[in-house]
Amino acid sequence: MIGIKSEAKDISYLDQFTESVDTVREAFAMAQKLWLHECDLLVLDDISPHLDRRTIDIGQILALISDRPPNTSILLTGSSVSESILQKVDLVTEFLTVKQPPNASTRLRQGINF
Repeated sequence: MIGIKSEAKDISYLDQFTESVDTVREAFAMAQKLWLHECDLLVLDDISPHLDRRTIDIGQILALISDRPPNTSILLTGSSVSESILQKVDLVTEFLTVKQPPNASTRLRQGINF
């Protein structure tokens, strides 16, 4: 999860926060309570596998979308999306990889790959 603070325009990565969590549920609870009211953009990266495995309840995501402040955007990423989320959100984009470099020569970059 990434929070972008509007005033300073700083990008804060989960491993840079002073708070720490041990589970996905704890991270989601932190997003609900803290980040949503402090950010213009809340990113729940690769959330769909957690919804598929029911680590996070779909109702929690729908409530988060409904209860967000008017100037807060929420970005959900993942390989699938449920029909109930599709009905609730404003925009859905599907990305298609056209070309990808070979794994051996690819170096992961913060802000691009994670």
